[in-house]
Amino acid sequence: MAVLPPRCCSSLFTAAILLLFCPSPASPHAFFIFGDSLVDAGNNDYLVTLSKANTPPYGVDFSFSGGKPTGRFTNGRTIADVIGEALGQESFAPPYLAPNSSAEVIDSGANYASGSSGIFDETGSFYIGRVPLGQQISYFEKTRAQILETMGENAAADFLGEALFTVAAGSNDILEYLSPSVPIFGRQKPDPADFQDALVAKLAFHLKRLNELGARKFVVADVGPLGCIPYVRALEFIPAGECSAAVNKLCEGYNRRLKRMIGRLNQETGPESAFVYTNTHGIVTEIIRQHRQYGRLSLSFFLVSCISWAEAWICGSVARRFRGGAGPLLRRQLPAVPVHRRRQLELHPVRGPLQVRVLGRLPPDRGRQLHRRRQGRRRRRRRCVARQRPRLVPASIRMNKEVDRLALRACVRACTASRNISSPRAALPARLL
Repeated sequence: MAVLPPRCCSSLFTAAILLLFCPSPASPHAFFIFGDSLVDAGNNDYLVTLSKANTPPYGVDFSFSGGKPTGRFTNGRTIADVIGEALGQESFAPPYLAPNSSAEVIDSGANYASGSSGIFDETGSFYIGRVPLGQQISYFEKTRAQILETMGENAAADFLGEALFTVAAGSNDILEYLSPSVPIFGRQKPDPADFQDALVAKLAFHLKRLNELGARKFVVADVGPLGCIPYVRALEFIPAGECSAAVNKLCEGYNRRLKRMIGRLNQETGPESAFVYTNTHGIVTEIIRQHRQYGRLSLSFFLVSCISWAEAWICGSVARRFRGGAGPLLRRQLPAVPVHRRRQLELHPVRGPLQVRVLGRLPPDRGRQLHRRRQGRRRRRRRCVARQRPRLVPASIRMNKEVDRLALRACVRACTASRNISSPRAALPARLL
């Protein structure tokens, strides 16, 4: 169990929450967390799934694990961890599927979030194992039964009434809606407005269910600007330095409906319940537009470029298109990859810990220009080697592979230094003369 040091948080994201939920150090809240990979604390490590975060560089900046992966889809803390710290949480809520999680429920709550899951039950089926939001609430229902058995009905009601329930879901549902459909399955996409209404209605059903189970204090996150992540930029063939306006418009339409739904829930449930809407979309959009004011950032909660190897080839194509830093583009570190794929995925570590990097703006064709220059240098070098090799290596020893290799290396150095080699034999090692 990770014990947290006392610290102060000035994040814009937690400001509204701190205004409503002001904890005292003597009585920290319990936290119950629901959602997808943005707040998953390791539940997917206990599932048979293609969506896991159990390899480096995940967790490299998570000091409580010594830099080792914990199942969080980030280099460090999730936004749920940050909120818990800001509100005085003494230890992080453990993943529900962990073997000993039930022993820590009274002290710190539980984390039910699952990477690649969504508000709809069918979201993320491509990744095989995941826990949809409805199943996460069913798991909480079992936890509630354990709390009632341990504390009694009145004490359990007070305990759950003081706990904070964080819900961050919807991004995967929208990403799956945007993904190309497979004709052989016979599934047709609904209109964007119908999809947004259905998604908000389903989330409202889940929130009401939690409220009926005793939850009173809610933090509900909206969807960030998904049109700016590399996965969507590749699907939409977006030029360098731009975002998909259509996708961001879809996210904004969902967020407007979500905000109205949160207002209705506050009116329906009365003063004993509080639903807080968090505008993560506006915060991230402002950071993208004014990125130079924020320096080095760690924004793994908001923008996830690739969540599994199934999408790595798409992000690889994006990295090749934007090589050299065409942006501003926020990109997250991926798990350890083979050397031959590392250049394609274009992992950009910054000085110090591996973090998200805000890349500067370059002309759109700058990457292509650099690529053409490198290709030209390689072609000139090969032609130079082909011309000089018969003169550099005597015919009597050309069949000796080791000598041939050394001679070619010397020729490459000579050709690199000057295209007109006046004395090619001077470039050979002394033992070949």
